[in-house]
Amino acid sequence: ASIDSKGCWAESNTVNISNHTLPTVTVNNAAICASGTATLMANGAQTYEWTPETYLTVNNANATFSGASEGSYQVTVTGTDGNGCTASAISTITVKPEVVFELANGSGELNQNKCANEAITDIVFNVENASLSLTGNLPQGVTFDASEKKISGTPTQTGTFEYTIRAVSNQTNPTCETKTL
Repeated sequence: ASIDSKGCWAESNTVNISNHTLPTVTVNNAAICASGTATLMANGAQTYEWTPETYLTVNNANATFSGASEGSYQVTVTGTDGNGCTASAISTITVKPEVVFELANGSGELNQNKCANEAITDIVFNVENASLSLTGNLPQGVTFDASEKKISGTPTQTGTFEYTIRAVSNQTNPTCETKTL
């Protein structure tokens, strides 16, 4: 403190203002199948908070997303740096549908013993989120129709015929799965 030339009391203080740059928080997006798991990784800060925590298992900068049904989900991660400054980023997780592949109700069995010129019981498949393919051999007179999702006909050839039916996911990035009967 001091007195100036006019006899006034003057006091001065030094004030320091620190201006810190905000952290740049980043987090990855993910696409998974309904039964899958996504690992989300945040960067750019020291500590992190994730919201909402539904479907998440959190370990500071990393979170595991699982258990959600088909749809699109957003998670916000807020990072705090060593100066207490915060910033946020959003991760979008796309959950793609699972492949459904089974024999339809009332369908014939996959393995049938028939005499020549005796029609097989149609083998009909319940398929969702996939396309069908057949590898192997069917007897003459028996056909596979992928669009109708069935094997049908009357065998005109005798013998044992081995075949495999596959349902290949029509989802990409990721391909959810391939199922085989």
